[in-house]
Amino acid sequence: MYQVQKPLVIGAPRTGFTLLISVLNNLYNYTFDTVTLKQEILNSVIEVVGYQISENIISGFKDNGITDDLIYNTNFRELAGGPKWIHPDKRNRFCFRKYIGVKGIGDFTLITSHPLEVMNYYKVTHSHSNPELWLNHDHYKNYLKF
Repeated sequence: MYQVQKPLVIGAPRTGFTLLISVLNNLYNYTFDTVTLKQEILNSVIEVVGYQISENIISGFKDNGITDDLIYNTNFRELAGGPKWIHPDKRNRFCFRKYIGVKGIGDFTLITSHPLEVMNYYKVTHSHSNPELWLNHDHYKNYLKF
């Protein structure tokens, strides 16, 4: 049986990056490759943990009287949401940047770090940062690279 390679997209923002990921996601839906039960369970955990973390962040702002002025994009509320990259010193860790804004006050940047398995949440692994680290990472050696 033909083995479908998982896609890896590394590229600069605003270059058709998101369009390519969208096309690959749709094509991937037609392959014979399926998500394992282990990954389905992990994805459920990732969603619950991401929700809990984002609710705690919102609660922290709310405790300081910030409610209506909070700008916290839904994408950044997901555990694996936001710009992502391989930690340069710990190659089994991935970092995710969350942007949080408050009208009239300014922006906050929160960086979280998670194990490699969190990146498997996506059908198409993607990043804007450090292509060489991704291309030389043992976990991604058999991925189809874009």
